[in-house]
Amino acid sequence: MSLLREHILRGQAIATAGPLRAQVAERLLELGAALEPLEDGLDQEHGSEWARSRAPLHGLVLDAAAPFGDGGRERLELTLQSGWTAIAAVATGALVPAAADAVATAGEAAPPSGCGAPAGAASRILLIAPPPAAGPHAGAIRAALENLARTLATG
Repeated sequence: MSLLREHILRGQAIATAGPLRAQVAERLLELGAALEPLEDGLDQEHGSEWARSRAPLHGLVLDAAAPFGDGGRERLELTLQSGWTAIAAVATGALVPAAADAVATAGEAAPPSGCGAPAGAASRILLIAPPPAAGPHAGAIRAALENLARTLATG
């Protein structure tokens, strides 16, 4: 039984960060998505450039399991920082047309034509948390990602 319609993501370019667990990547491909893995270690400026170069993007899937690893305070902080950087970079670089317009209005070079999701299209960000038993601070990372999702949803 599948909860998602077959090929629901056909023709949709999806940025990925994490890296994705194999089963997540496989399912996205089965649904028809074209995956665009975000390069690791990019700051927000370079990540936005990366996203603009791949526009139009239709969404972002952030899998926090790999960066979080077996947990601990350092991994918690690293996962949250890298996750936020990926979200901000992809959103401002390709998902939110208003962000692209703001960049141009601020006097910077205008983004390339086609930046942002097509007019009237909804962009989505999917956050995948590590499992509850991932290690120390697993509950904290899961709660932080939930709070981030709620914050992003109120925009």
